[in-house]
Amino acid sequence: MTDTPLIFTENAVHNKELRRKLTEFMFESEQVPALFICKDAVLSSFACGRSTSLVLDCGAERTTATPVNDGYALQKCLMQIGVGGSRITDQLMQWITEEQKTPVRPRYTFKRKLIKSIDNQEAFELIQKDCPYVHHSYYTWCQQEIVRQIKEDIMYVAEEQMEGIGAATQVRSQTFELPDG
Repeated sequence: MTDTPLIFTENAVHNKELRRKLTEFMFESEQVPALFICKDAVLSSFACGRSTSLVLDCGAERTTATPVNDGYALQKCLMQIGVGGSRITDQLMQWITEEQKTPVRPRYTFKRKLIKSIDNQEAFELIQKDCPYVHHSYYTWCQQEIVRQIKEDIMYVAEEQMEGIGAATQVRSQTFELPDG
């Protein structure tokens, strides 16, 4: 690795101490000839062919808006909000289970048995499975994956509602079938 220059990306909200430790480690321990640390927002801007832009990074835990001017991230203008995809998933899970009183059952907790009805309609009977060795954290993760799929498949931001706060709009209706039917 002594003959290869390295480039590292860092989040727009940086930590000077971690940057210093990384630089010290790479030069002293790994003996790299050159090191460049760049903001990920700047690289995203360059990837779009722009040196000036506003980069919106929506992650799992937070959303960050980083203005980039002539290839430099403007640290003082950076805005961050603690809302990300996982928080929206958690809110949706709470709404489904507590307000709608709909249980979200992972697929491994039951078995669906087909029951044929007289009028050619398919119906299913749910048979609860006993899973004593499954940890609660796996159960919770499976629930979150189902709710994440709901979020990604059918949720959207209504543009009409963004234009006028009090405007009455039509909300499109969609259905999603949970694993237990």
